Amino acid sequence: MQYFTFLGTGGKNGYREACTYFENEPEEIEIARYLQEVIYKKHADEISEVLVFITPEVKEKTFPELRALLPDVKITEIMLPADVDTEDFVKLLQEHLKQDGEALFDVTHSFRHLPMKFLFALRYAEQMKNTKIRHIYYGMMKYYESAQEECCITDVLNDYETQKISSLLSQFDQSLTAQVADWEGFVTTDQKVELFLQRLADFNEMLELCEFDACLNIAQRITETARSLTKEPDKYFMLLPLTQKISEKLRGVLSHPKTKDQKSAMIRVLLDHHRFQNAVTFTDEFFREELIRTALGNISPKSSMAEVASLLHLPDWLRKDFGYTCSQYIRDSLILGKDYVPPKWYDMESYVPFSDAGVKKIRFVTGNPEAQQTILDFFSEVRNPINHGNTLKNKERLPYLTEKMLSIVDAL
Repeated sequence: MQYFTFLGTGGKNGYREACTYFENEPEEIEIARYLQEVIYKKHADEISEVLVFITPEVKEKTFPELRALLPDVKITEIMLPADVDTEDFVKLLQEHLKQDGEALFDVTHSFRHLPMKFLFALRYAEQMKNTKIRHIYYGMMKYYESAQEECCITDVLNDYETQKISSLLSQFDQSLTAQVADWEGFVTTDQKVELFLQRLADFNEMLELCEFDACLNIAQRITETARSLTKEPDKYFMLLPLTQKISEKLRGVLSHPKTKDQKSAMIRVLLDHHRFQNAVTFTDEFFREELIRTALGNISPKSSMAEVASLLHLPDWLRKDFGYTCSQYIRDSLILGKDYVPPKWYDMESYVPFSDAGVKKIRFVTGNPEAQQTILDFFSEVRNPINHGNTLKNKERLPYLTEKMLSIVDAL
């Protein structure tokens, strides 16, 4: 493990001795002038190299003393340029961080603006080098008028990781995007947070696989996990605003008592978050399923098309792709009145018991010219191009036609 540290001049009189201890080990006190010595002793078995950020003035004033305190340790000097900026730190970290390695940092002994810039740069370098950060230490000095000074070394890694988790939550809130690879290198031992992140990733995966019903099921689990976090507000106060925002968004979908209304709400959420391909694919699937449910009548909204097909005595050619074939027949023969229905579909209604009331409702909802034009335009301008890798001629029409299709489905 590499140990990166900052070294300053210690002011006019240099660094003074202090009672130094780690926050979680207050009774293990070391009298030390440099906290690097204390940190190194704690992790000596793990550290392979100490890398020290210094300036020319530091190299002459305090670095020799630190070097003498660690005579048998491999120490690498990293000279900071004048007026160092974040890009400089990124370049230095790229140069010195080992690929796929582990690192420990302390950001104590230096001008305070340098560690700030360093922490901004650390996130970039961490991703580029795939580094696992084990600790980020900061030594907090406590001053007393008569007693000896104290230095409490605290590990701010959890705060650093929480900031990264907040970024991921914000990313999901804005785009419904989350993948396990985004946080695989995080050092988090909180099972509730990990479970929440995992469920966001599961939701994203089901979107990518176009598993509509699974998305609704996982959305329910996300809201349940978010609710468990709210029971410990002091522990999760930094994450709660975003977890609650995500949960409220999904609860808005799940608050509808009917599965059909939940699906419409979910597609509208996808449109709001520019997940256009998912919205179009789900709308196509949703429209087809509702055509079949309406045409058959008395079909549970929770039954899949495979379950519906299993209840009917169907020939093999129809059973294999029942949802698509049957809905295509309904669309082309009952709604659009097209003449290109394949010959093998001519006796469709002898296998599929359409109800008179269901057929009448479909024709009532879709029989007007506006609805029929919407259906034609949705498939020709949006569904077919986006699902077959063709270019959309008018991108602005996608959300408009999708919303119009949802209005038709809602009326079925």
